[in-house]
Amino acid sequence: DMIENEEEDDMRRFYFLFSRLDDGLQNSAKTFQAHLKKVGTNIMAQQKAIKDTKKAIGNAIPFIKELLTLHGKYLRIITTCFTKDGDSKGDTLF
Repeated sequence: DMIENEEEDDMRRFYFLFSRLDDGLQNSAKTFQAHLKKVGTNIMAQQKAIKDTKKAIGNAIPFIKELLTLHGKYLRIITTCFTKDGDSKGDTLF
């Protein structure tokens, strides 16, 4: 789908079209949020699945980096694709 494949041009067009409809973006926002929650939950589950404490601690920095990368990626997508005129200070989908 557009989100998983990071098809930013398509996401911008989607936002442009649906932002003109009353409540046109409500379901889209829910879909995006569900996707983001699924990806974040998977990252958390991978860390939680490490039963050995030393391994879990050893994986702490890569785990945090993965979460920060996830945050940066989707923050960039939100601010570049889901804002009016691509302005990060404008109204966003979220």
